[in-house]
Amino acid sequence: MSEASSVERQQRQALEKFLVLNRDLAELELLAKRFNIFEALGVVWAERKHSNFLGFLLNPAGNHGLGDRFLKSFLQASLANQPSVATLTPIDIDLLDLSQAEVSIERGGVDILIRDARGGISVIVENKIYSKQHSDQLARYFRLESERYSKRTVFGIYLTIDGDDPENENYAPISHSQIRRLLTEVSATPGLHIEREVQFALGQYLDMLGRHFMADEQIKRLCERIYKEHKQAIDLILSHMPDPRAVVREKLKELIGSNSALILDDCTKSLVRFIPRSLDLPFFKCGSGWTSSKRVFLLEFVIDESVFFFVEMGPGDPEKRKHIVDFALAKRGTFQGGKEVKGGWQSLFKKEIVERLDDSLDPEQLAQMIESKWQDFLERDLPPIEQALLACQWPTA
Repeated sequence: MSEASSVERQQRQALEKFLVLNRDLAELELLAKRFNIFEALGVVWAERKHSNFLGFLLNPAGNHGLGDRFLKSFLQASLANQPSVATLTPIDIDLLDLSQAEVSIERGGVDILIRDARGGISVIVENKIYSKQHSDQLARYFRLESERYSKRTVFGIYLTIDGDDPENENYAPISHSQIRRLLTEVSATPGLHIEREVQFALGQYLDMLGRHFMADEQIKRLCERIYKEHKQAIDLILSHMPDPRAVVREKLKELIGSNSALILDDCTKSLVRFIPRSLDLPFFKCGSGWTSSKRVFLLEFVIDESVFFFVEMGPGDPEKRKHIVDFALAKRGTFQGGKEVKGGWQSLFKKEIVERLDDSLDPEQLAQMIESKWQDFLERDLPPIEQALLACQWPTA
C-alpha cells in the first residue's frame, strides 16, 4: 500500500470513529442547540444592539430591578482594571448615589454615555465586538466631554471581547467575560426584586455571552474532551471547511457578471470591483495602472470579517482626480469625500453591507444571504450614486 493510500485510510478511519454517536458529542449538540433569543433575532454580533441592551441594564431608572448596583459594579471593575484613568477609586464609586444617573445610547457617536451631575462624573463607554478603534475617536470623545463638563471627573471605558488595551490613556479596558461575571453576581444579590421576564432576558444574555464571547465551562470541558479524543478527524474537517470570504467573493462576482448593466473589473481575494456600464466614460479612464482598465475610480466590495462597499478612487491624473473630488464635495448628501491617504487613494463613499460574516452559515445559506443583500444594494444604495454621477456634465477628454 502506498504512503498516500495509508494516510487516506487513517483519515477515513478517524472520521468514521468521530461520526459514531457518543455521549459527549450528543451532550455538546444539546447545549449548542439551546434556544437563545439573541441568536434568533440575529443580533449576536450587532454592536448597536449590544449597546442598547447593556445601556438598559446600566440605566438605574430602567425597569430591570437592578437599580444602580450593576452600574456601580461596572464602573468599579473598570477602574480596578486601570486605576490611572481617574482620581476616583472603586471605594469612591461605592459611596456615590448613582440612582439619578443618565444613560444615553449613541449620543454624539458615543456607544454608551453615562452622566451623573450629583456624583460629578461623565463616563464614555466604547463597545467594540469585531470592529476596531479607529482614527482619534477615543481621544475626540474624551476631549469633547471634558470640554463640556470641565468640573466633572471624565473617563472612558473600552469594552471588547478580550479586554483589549485601548489606544488612549483615559480609557480603562473591560471584557465581555467580566460583564457576564458582574451581572451574574449582581443579579444574585439578596433583596433585589427582578421580574420573571427580566430574569429570562438576563439569563438569555448571559447564555449568549458564555456561548459566543467566552468559554462556557461546561461547553469548554466537552470540547476539550472531544477534541482530545478525535483530534485528527476534527483537524481534517476544519481543513476542508469552506472559506466564507471566498463564498462571498465568488457570489458577488457571479451577481455582477450576470448583470448586463454592470462591468466587472479586476478583483482580488478581498476585493470585488465593478462599475455601472453607464459610468464607463472616457474621462474616468485616467488611472495610473492600479487596475488594468485604467479606470481612476471604481465601485468595490471589501471582504474581510465584515463586508463593506466603497466608491474608491485610486492614483491617476491629478487634474481629473481633483475634478472628481470637487464634485464629491459638492454632493455631500450622497458622497463623503474622505481624505486622501498615502499613494493617492481616496474613498468617496463607504457603507457596511454585512456587519459580520457568520461562520455558522453553510455555503448555500451564505450565498442566499449575500444575494438578498445584493438586491437591497441594487434598490437602495446604487441608484443615488449612479444618478448623481450621471447628472454631472463630465468633460469628454
